[in-house]
Amino acid sequence: MLENYRHNLLKTLAINSCNTLKYKHFLKEKLHNIFFKPSSPQVNNLSLRSSNIKSNFLHFDIHHLPIAYPHFLSGVSNLYQRIRATRKIIIILTFTVLSIPLQSLLIKLPGSPKINFARFYWRTICRLLGIDLRIFGKIEEQHKQLTKNTKKRPIIYIANHTSWLDIATIGGLAPGAFVAKEEIGSWPIISTLCRLGRVLFVSRQRQSTVKEQQTMEKRLEDGGNLILFPEGTSTEGSHLAPFLSSFFVLAKPISKNISYEIPLIQPISIVYDRLGMLPVNRLRRPVYSWYGDMELAPHLWDFCKWSDMRASIIFHEPLDPNEFKNRKQLAQKSWDIITTGTACLRQGKSDEEINKTI
Repeated sequence: MLENYRHNLLKTLAINSCNTLKYKHFLKEKLHNIFFKPSSPQVNNLSLRSSNIKSNFLHFDIHHLPIAYPHFLSGVSNLYQRIRATRKIIIILTFTVLSIPLQSLLIKLPGSPKINFARFYWRTICRLLGIDLRIFGKIEEQHKQLTKNTKKRPIIYIANHTSWLDIATIGGLAPGAFVAKEEIGSWPIISTLCRLGRVLFVSRQRQSTVKEQQTMEKRLEDGGNLILFPEGTSTEGSHLAPFLSSFFVLAKPISKNISYEIPLIQPISIVYDRLGMLPVNRLRRPVYSWYGDMELAPHLWDFCKWSDMRASIIFHEPLDPNEFKNRKQLAQKSWDIITTGTACLRQGKSDEEINKTI
């Protein structure tokens, strides 16, 4: 019953919330004292069978929250949001400009420094945007998978795709290079970042399929990992589109004469489940989701106005392609795993239930 009252209180706060700094700190302290301190006499002495106490409990907590603001303060809140967004964008651009010369140098050198710096860059971008990462499972590393001929076995990370934020969140954790559509390579600034991140561009045209596949095979042969979004496009986040089996051609090649080790497939489930200290529902999900004909710049500006955000990520156990008859079976199994993982994260399941999906 107490969970129901907590849900009602959070629902009320979501409807009436204000993004001023003073209110945010007050709300953090209030919710922490009510729900996360077992020694609180107000909670311990609460008799759920007494309607009077239940009424007083709800009245006390909601009544003392600074929800009713004069109309003129809404302008102050909007101004603060613009200042926050401007500050984030300026800091991110400054950090990016300083990082470009260093990564340009590292990308010409052999070894893993260029990969590690790319992970550091994206992880820092997440921090600057205000995104906390909640991680379940373990990232599969190459050095843990050695075949009989002592060659390192590459990893292909596959994940659901809802936003441009997926690049920052996953890129800051998984040691691999993204495979992106060719149009992104023509975007100003973004194209430079992609090339410094060793992103592989694909056009999805039949006449260039063979050449692009050879490029990806070469990357695997050189010991690199790849990060793919097998849905083929981004979605609004409430469901997964079917996985395209063509994305698994490197794991289940038609020809047996290949120069690289068959990679492992590690499914990754990612859900953005907190926004402004409150759970993300269907109405608030577009703050994160970037799909369809949405333009990047307005979406980035609106997103930077928010704070206290979180992305929950599940690194599932890797799959061995040799255990599947064909690409369709491998794609379907991967889809089933990620569908289950994202559903648990969206529904706010406990950590124990989430760990069962790993």
